[in-house]
Amino acid sequence: MAVSNAQKARAVVTCKCGCNTVFSAFPVYKKGGGGLRVPEYKRGHHPSVRRTQFDKTPWNKGLTGADVGGIANQGAKGENHWNFRSELNPDFFAVDFDYVRYSNLYGKDTLRSKGNKLYAKFRRAIMDRDHYSCVDCGFVADPFEEADLLNVHHIEYVKHNADRIFDPTNVVTLCYTCHRKRHKVGK
Repeated sequence: MAVSNAQKARAVVTCKCGCNTVFSAFPVYKKGGGGLRVPEYKRGHHPSVRRTQFDKTPWNKGLTGADVGGIANQGAKGENHWNFRSELNPDFFAVDFDYVRYSNLYGKDTLRSKGNKLYAKFRRAIMDRDHYSCVDCGFVADPFEEADLLNVHHIEYVKHNADRIFDPTNVVTLCYTCHRKRHKVGK
């Protein structure tokens, strides 16, 4: 491939990284598009770009939790987490727990993400209360691996009384087999 006079002349290019360094490049004409090409460097950058990018100190170097509130909350869990909402983390077994209010807010449409998350927390709390064991046959499941083998059964069905979805006195933990037996008998 022959080199044209324009390519031999080389064009002056300013670096795109913002450092305003000027260096020479030459235009390339090829099928499918051309443009300025710098044989030694990629995408119009020069070797000192890497140096200037890595010489900058991180924004949070040397800062503590007293300086920036976000640093103090890093790694926090539970009530100290930055996104903690007490309404979505209730104590289901407290004396003043209003299960009717929660059933009306989150129980009607369980397809909503907040309703599903709250019901999942409720389900875990009930299984924890029953020590991850079936109240009928005594089957015990590992809470970390086999918790899906257990079901939470509403004694008074939700279709008959939707206000008792989050009522802890209305639910028990059952294994899959005992849960099917209870629904066939209608207890």
